[in-house]
Amino acid sequence: MAVSACATCDDRERGEAICGQAEPVWYSVYGMTVRSDFRLPTSPLILSEEKAPDWVFRRMETASVPAQLDEPLVAEVRCQHGNIICVMHAGPTGTWIRHPSLATCHIHPGARHVDVYPEPSGNERTLGLMLAGQISILVLRELGYPCLHASAVVTGQGAVAFLGTHGQGKSTMAASFLRRGAALLTDDALPLLMREDGVYGGPALPAMKLWNETAVHTLDLAEELPQLMPNVDKKLFALDGRYAFAPEPARLRAIYVLDRYDPLSCGHDDIRIEELSQRESLTTLLAQTSWSSLVQPAQSAALFMFYARLVSRVPVRVLSFPNGHHSQDAVCARVLADLEV
Repeated sequence: MAVSACATCDDRERGEAICGQAEPVWYSVYGMTVRSDFRLPTSPLILSEEKAPDWVFRRMETASVPAQLDEPLVAEVRCQHGNIICVMHAGPTGTWIRHPSLATCHIHPGARHVDVYPEPSGNERTLGLMLAGQISILVLRELGYPCLHASAVVTGQGAVAFLGTHGQGKSTMAASFLRRGAALLTDDALPLLMREDGVYGGPALPAMKLWNETAVHTLDLAEELPQLMPNVDKKLFALDGRYAFAPEPARLRAIYVLDRYDPLSCGHDDIRIEELSQRESLTTLLAQTSWSSLVQPAQSAALFMFYARLVSRVPVRVLSFPNGHHSQDAVCARVLADLEV
């Protein structure tokens, strides 16, 4: 399945609202089958036969969204300037996520239906990205699939995931492995599932959010990529068959926490891998949960138990490496050698 950055008209260059669609469209999102009244940032799924979707995004009349929500406020996310990005209410009627300038989303109990009330002035391309990102991650969490904020690839030695704080280069690391023959599993959020033979990472979308420098120097992309969304410098790269995508869950061999450093200031340029204790690993995974600020109190215990099982089955290691594209070959080779031990 290929992915289209915008899948319509000239809007992907202007960042304007996507053309409306008259009928719901089917998509594959994080390995799940989703029916949506909104365009998502991936190509539609062609089904050979009708089936029940794993969940549905349903367009609702904006005027019908409740002005005041009865459910208690459980989380509030603000940007670095203090402005509200989103607020979340949760209770017996489900979970409500309100983005002031974009939409209000209502995840019904059971997480099989999501009602979406778009703001009239909202950008529907941005809304599609949010539905395929944050909202789908919250749905997966309620369905019992925790998600790590991670990039992951499938190598000849198995799947590996890369964690790290903003700026550590998760997408760049994944891109460097793609260029060397690995298949992309996910670029941003890694859904997890526990099986008898190990812990598996599920696929996301066959697309990546890249800085222009990574697109040019790591993937050798010559064309101008569409902007991810207005006022965001990252670009959206659709694999479109140019690089491999893993459409099925893959068993995790290891998780690497990225520690990128400046060799000039540190006085060395070696590549080091150090395994974390299970306690350290557990703390790291909890901190790197996708949208951890929106984890509800009732979900915390389940996450803790899941990660406790994960770290007993999958090693979590710190990968320290010098910054700069010149070191990518050596870093990839070091990781692959580590997986063979």
